[in-house]
Formats: sequence, structure tokens, C-alpha cells
Amino acid sequence: GYKGRVCTVGLVDLAARLKETDKEKDWTNPEVIAHARICDKEFPESSIVHLIAARAGLSVGDIDCSTITEYLPYVNLTRSVWDELSDVATIYGAHLETAMEKPLVFVNTEDEVQYTFDSSNVTHVRMHDLRSQYRNTIRLRWTRYREFANTELWRYSDPPVIYTSGLVPTFSFVLDGEKRAIENGGYDAHYTVKTPEGKSLAVVYAENLDSQDEFAANIVTSGPPLQVLEYDVSTRRDRAAIRLGTETNTVLLSATISGDAIAGDTSFSHYIDKPSEVALNGTVAENITTPYLSESLRDGVPYYRAFAAGLLEKLSRARKGFFLKTNRGVFHARVGAAVTVRLPDGLVCERAEIVEMELRYKAREAFHASFFLEEA
Repeated sequence: GYKGRVCTVGLVDLAARLKETDKEKDWTNPEVIAHARICDKEFPESSIVHLIAARAGLSVGDIDCSTITEYLPYVNLTRSVWDELSDVATIYGAHLETAMEKPLVFVNTEDEVQYTFDSSNVTHVRMHDLRSQYRNTIRLRWTRYREFANTELWRYSDPPVIYTSGLVPTFSFVLDGEKRAIENGGYDAHYTVKTPEGKSLAVVYAENLDSQDEFAANIVTSGPPLQVLEYDVSTRRDRAAIRLGTETNTVLLSATISGDAIAGDTSFSHYIDKPSEVALNGTVAENITTPYLSESLRDGVPYYRAFAAGLLEKLSRARKGFFLKTNRGVFHARVGAAVTVRLPDGLVCERAEIVEMELRYKAREAFHASFFLEEA
């Protein structure tokens, strides 16, 4: 009951605020990032981490980060700022924290071991295996975005179509008669691209498109020209709003839009396994889907392949977990920090990671800290 030994501590949970950003979405500003690297403090305008953080009002000076040069053509943000940043950190092995030094820390350097738990400081320890985390197969599946430069994105092909003797499609426009959809307001020309493999992909982001004058000049008719009454390629990135008109009967031979585009190849997959482990234990798979898998080369290998190989190597190993307590004032401890365990009876691990921790104070008991560790 003595109130003289009281310390009032004010805690600020910035991560909680970042988790709630999806409740205040700015629907007038599309949550899309194009042509960006994962993290680049020198060029924050094309850094995914900085652009995500900016949606929570964080500036360049608020972020302490490492440079991660992997490139992504396109990302569509659908979750809170914290969830998006957590996903990026998981895929690129970064430490994500809202720290005292900076409102946001995103660092992917491998820290040296910062503390050793041994018989001089540990009061309770329990070791267990991490068999529940065992996997012998990694399955990656995501939408792979590809870039296309100076290519045809749309060509008019709406029915009714009349074919010439040479099987060339033509489209009749009549002054006094039924109008085509493109002659009425609200017509959308959705962009698509053809891959070298002959696959048709829907475009999600187009730029450097034909101007209205270029579009009109590229219209080919057999007869009087058509009028371009509306041509909007700036409001939506994946389609154009077009309206054509005619003052007399004519036949349209072709109308096209060209430009640069990013198109999505849905359900792109990469599987990797350890045949010997599968033969021994059956398939135990980890299924991962994320928009942040890059095809940029790291040590000559596409990053998504290197990521899958590294994750499989980790999850297929027999690893140890620890729960321990100490009365030492390890106030500097942080989740994600690397530590060593050196205790009797084989309770040894050269490198483990703090995955959960608790600092507990009681009025009439000694301070104690508890930690959950996982072998790296």
C-alpha cells in the first residue's frame, strides 16, 4: 500500500495505430504501387516500404531501414499498413518494429548474438521440439505481374461483325438506326495484352497511352471518318472511356489503343520439396501466397526461388524451442533479437531468436522476464 515507490510508465503502441489504417481508407486515392523496389531510403518515392508507411502519415525521417533492391512492377494494397509491412518483412527476412529511436524500423541485417542465457542468469527453463513447424514441401502461388512496352492494349471487336471475302472484320456504323454500345456514354474499353506465349492477360496498370489525337489518327474506316466524342485514359488505369459518333453511314475497319502496361498472370506457382523427407514422412506442405515475391535475381537466382529454398531448408530441420525465465533486468531485450542458450543437460543452442517476451513487475516479488525462443 505504500505509494512512494511508484513509477508511472506511458506506453505508445504505434503498431496498433498502423493496424487500424484500413478503417480510414482514402477511396479517392488508389492504393496501388507501380515500378518500385522493396526498400530504398535514397529514393523513397519508388520504395514500397516508404510508400506503404506514407499512408499512415510517416515521412522519410520517421523510418530507419535497410536497402532491399528487389523490384516489383505492381502491388495492390488491400490490408492495413501494419499487415502489409509485416508481409514484406516476412518475405525478405527483415526486422519490423515501432521503436523508441524511430516510429518505424525495417532492417534486414543479420544481428550478432546479443545475449547469452546460462546458469548464471536463468531461473527456469523448458526445452521442446518445434515439430509442429516441420514442412518438407513449399508451395508458392501468387499473381505474377509482367511489364509490356509499346504494345497494343485494345482493339475494337464488338458484334455485329461483317467479314470480307478475305475474312477481315468490319463494323458498320449507321446514322439512322440502332446504335452500337461505343456510340453511347459509359463505354469502357478494357485493356488486355498478348504474351509471347500467346496467352491473353488482363491489364491492371497502363501508362504512356495514345493521346486523343493519336487515337483518332489511327482509326481506319471505309467511308467517312468517325468522330471521337469522348476519350479518357487518365481516370482508370485498366481501361479507357470512349465514345464514337458518326454523321453519316460508314464502316469501321480498326480502332486501337497502344501504350505501356502491367498485366497480371494469376495463380503463378512455384513448388519445391525434399524427396527424401517426403518419402519418409509424406507431404507436409507450407502454402504461401503474397504479392511481394520478386523475380529479381539474387546471387543469380530469382528471389522467389531463393526464398522458397531458404524456407524449406529451415522448416525441414529438426529445431529446438525454449521457454525460460530470468530475474535479470534484461530491459534491452527485443523480439527478433539473436541469443545463445548454454545450460547444463544438453540445453544448448548457438543461435536462437526471441519470438515472444514478457517483463513482469509485482509489488512484493522479484522482477522476472520470460522468453520464448526458437532455434534459427
